[in-house]
Amino acid sequence: MSRLDLVEASLLQMDKKCVRRGDRITAQCPAHDDREPSFVASTTSDDAVLFHCYAGCSGASIMEALGLRWDQIKPHDRRQQMFRRPRDPSYDECVCGIAEADMRQGKRLNQKDLQTYRQSLLRQHRSAR
Repeated sequence: MSRLDLVEASLLQMDKKCVRRGDRITAQCPAHDDREPSFVASTTSDDAVLFHCYAGCSGASIMEALGLRWDQIKPHDRRQQMFRRPRDPSYDECVCGIAEADMRQGKRLNQKDLQTYRQSLLRQHRSAR
């Protein structure tokens, strides 16, 4: 069972509306009452799961609602690497996608998120050369 399978199983067990297409899930957020899906989860090349709630739920509240631990959705070494210096191109794509979606919705990025977004954009630009 993949890490994304664990997330999907938890969502289905909670009776959340959930649609899976390949390595991406769109669902009602497990951390709050949703009429329409606001939760997105996808996998990276090393099978780590990245997720985001467009209503603004925290990662901790989502993990608690899912009944999962971080080590169940992210490999140990990958998790440590992500906090230090993310390298996986899919991480940068995800960071940029989330930041750009938030900005389109009129949300302002805090200083830390803005810095992470800029670093991801720069890495994407460099890798495109």
